[in-house]
Amino acid sequence: FALINQEGIWFIVLIVWTIYYTIISTNVRSTMRRRYQIPPECCSGCDGIFDDCCTSFWCNCCSALQMARHTHDPAEYPYHCCTKTGL
Repeated sequence: FALINQEGIWFIVLIVWTIYYTIISTNVRSTMRRRYQIPPECCSGCDGIFDDCCTSFWCNCCSALQMARHTHDPAEYPYHCCTKTGL
């Protein structure tokens, strides 16, 4: 471990965090697609897990926004600009 400096440790932490976040996000996205019966967009192999993984890795902000928009009911909780919760 003497060869790894502080920058190397942060790089390893970043790699581990990216892998962890991608796995968790893929599982959540896959579960939501099955629960709401949403078909995969482009990669239908392995029950759409490739589609979920690619979306979670390459555009995780878009993935989180899609999940939030799909589960939010604007009729029950309308959007308001400057509130503590954003709803």
